[in-house]
This record gives sequence, structure tokens and C-alpha cells, in this order.
Amino acid sequence: MAQVLNPSQRLSAAILRVVEPPIALAPYFGAVLRGLVRRECAGLGTLAVTKDGVLLWDAAFVEKVDVGELAGVLVHEVMHIVLKHHDRATALGIVAKPTADAMEDAFTANIAMDCAINTELAKNVKLPGDYCMPEKFGMPVNKTFEEYYALLKKQVQKEKEKNKGGGDSGGESEGKDGKKPMSGSGWCGSCAGHPVPGEPEDGKKSPDGRSEADMERMRKQVAEDIQSTQQRGTVPASLQRWAEDYLKPPKVDWRTKLARLVRGAVAYKSGSADFTYTKMSRRQAGAGYGVGRPVIPAMHAPKPNTACVIDTSGSMGTQALSAALTEVRGVLRAVGAGVTVCICDAKVHGIKRVESIEEAAKMMAGGGGTAMTPALEAVRELKEKVSVCIVMTDGYIDLPPEPPFAVIWCIIGRNDSFTMPYGETVIVEEG
Repeated sequence: MAQVLNPSQRLSAAILRVVEPPIALAPYFGAVLRGLVRRECAGLGTLAVTKDGVLLWDAAFVEKVDVGELAGVLVHEVMHIVLKHHDRATALGIVAKPTADAMEDAFTANIAMDCAINTELAKNVKLPGDYCMPEKFGMPVNKTFEEYYALLKKQVQKEKEKNKGGGDSGGESEGKDGKKPMSGSGWCGSCAGHPVPGEPEDGKKSPDGRSEADMERMRKQVAEDIQSTQQRGTVPASLQRWAEDYLKPPKVDWRTKLARLVRGAVAYKSGSADFTYTKMSRRQAGAGYGVGRPVIPAMHAPKPNTACVIDTSGSMGTQALSAALTEVRGVLRAVGAGVTVCICDAKVHGIKRVESIEEAAKMMAGGGGTAMTPALEAVRELKEKVSVCIVMTDGYIDLPPEPPFAVIWCIIGRNDSFTMPYGETVIVEEG
């Protein structure tokens, strides 16, 4: 008599179906699937993965789906993780918030990601239900998530114009067709920029989630395993390209250069010191206290303040922009400097101090021409004086007057013709 597996055992069997030879569907995903933190989530109706590596699973869903389809869902979810879909969505300004428009954008982005993934995935694995394929939306195959998202946004806009004055056009929390969440159909969790019910608010970490360093180590191991796999014919082409790009040394080590310039500029300012009488020197005890005794001033080192100007004109490369922002955040976190973000194209759309990339993403606006003079002027007029300003732009800009602070020009998009008579320049590689 065949043994009946309980839901937890069925989930484990599906993971083995993905990673264990000789039956393995995608053995190169072992590092991620074994590294996910499993958390049962009753009533979820699907499998989902958070951006920080928590696998949410519903026992009722696991029981009703066969192990082969369950394995397909797991492969689908891991694709979101290794392709960094959450970060790419954030770079486009897609941040899931409790508003109708924000949730609609997150849902649309998740569908676009699913279309990009499922086109290749359907050749080798089974997925349950009515999963997303580009043909169902009248879109061509073999496009990126960003391309599908742009096409779907146009469709959504046309639908809204068509139904204007005729009631709701969709985008509710249960999907446009009223169905419950389903992985592969626009509900994959925050790993795809679209959190399922019960996840922490966007920008917050799961209590039992993995660190960013852990997630990056998993991705690196997956890339190495893809390169060494003996089943090259079963690896989706997009994953093969991703692994090659991930592992090859960059043509220009722009991350190292950017980190060195930012750290050097901030450290120089934070290391500068002056005398202050607002607090007492530790040497005052030796001189004594009271009338006739000299007052010895203490040394004061000002805390550095950093600004980051983000060019949001239409020609900016979102993936490279996201990567550059991540590098700047890491460096500034290491040296303890604050960050003020200024969003601009031909004019300033917002300027304020932020604590995370997610906060900066919420500020994204623009799409017009590019001019840096208004942005640098806005930074110069800040109440807290800036010591260094990092400008992220495509380089097709005006020549602003030199400001009274250090400038690092972070050029996105390989504009090798960019020149500026002041500041340091870093060319950021796309991808």
C-alpha cells in the first residue's frame, strides 16, 4: 500500500523533485530551495516567497496540487529570487502600498514578471491553474519583465479610458478576474514586488527572513551551479545569460571606484575638526575649574551629510540605477552618513532625507528632459549643508555652476562622451 504523505512531506517531496538527481527539474536551484525559511500560512491558497527568503505555504493548497505541479511552482518562485525581480520593480518606482493605484501597479508588474518567466518555464515544468503567458495578453514572447510591464500598463490605461465612468476596471486585491492568489498568475509574494496577505509592509524585513548577504550568497551559488550543470539543454536561456553576466568580472569595476570616492569624500569631511565651547574638554580637570581658570574647548568633528541627485528622465537605465543606489547605500551605511535624495528631470520633483531605497523609490517622478542646475541649486539651499553630492544621470545634461561641495558624477548608460570641468566621474555598467 502506497504511503500517504502529509502536506509538509509533500512540500519536501516537491523540493526533492526540483533538486535531487536523477529526477531533478532544476538541480542548480538547490542553494535557494534549501536556504528558504518555510512558514505555514493557512488560508493563503498558494505558495509565495518573500523578498528575504521566507517560503509561505498553505497546507490545503499543497494537498490538492500534485507533486509535479508543486515542483513547477517552486521553480517559478526561485526564478523571481535569482532574477532580483523585487529590486527591479523598486527601480521602476513600483512599491506595494495600501492604495488602489499602487496595488494595481504591483499586480501588473507581477503579471509581467510571470509572463517573462513562464514562457521558458512551460517547456520543462508543469504549473497548476490558469497561469500567465504573454500570448493571453496579446504580447510577443521572449521579452523582459520591464518590456512586458510597459505593454501591460498601456493595456490597463486603455481599459480605464474605455470604462471611464462605467465603474471599477479591476486591480482589486483578489486579482482582475476575482480569483484568489495563485503563484504564476500575478500573486508570487514580495519576491516579485507583490506581497501576499500577511507579509510585512513593503520595505520591512520578515522576522525570520534571510539577510541581503545570505540572499546574495544563494544567487552566486545558483550561478556557479548553472555554469557547471551537465543539463545545459534544460536551463532556460534567460538563466544561462544571467549566470554568465553574474559571474564574469565587470569590464569596469565601477562599484569599487564609486565606493572609494564616496568613502573618501565623506571621511574627509567627517575627519575634519574644530574647537567648540559648547562642551567641556576632557583636559579641563587638569587645569581646574572656577574663576581665574582657563576654559579649554573640546574638539568637534561635524557629522557628514550626503545628497544623492537622481535623474528620472526617460532614458535612464533602471537596472543600473538600482545597482548604483544599492552601492551608495552600502557605503554610506558603513561610514554612518545620512542621505538626502533629490528627484529631478528638467525640474526638481522632490527632495528629502531618506532611510532606505524603498523610500527613495516612492519619490520617483519625472520622465521629461534633463537639467542638473535646478537640482544642484536645491541641494545647495538645504538647511543642513552637504559635504558630497552623488549625481546619478545619463550624462546628457547642462553645465551647472560649480557648487560649494564635492560632486561625484555617476553616469548611467555608458555615455563615454560625458565631460565635466569639476567633480569625479564613475561610468556605471548596465546589467
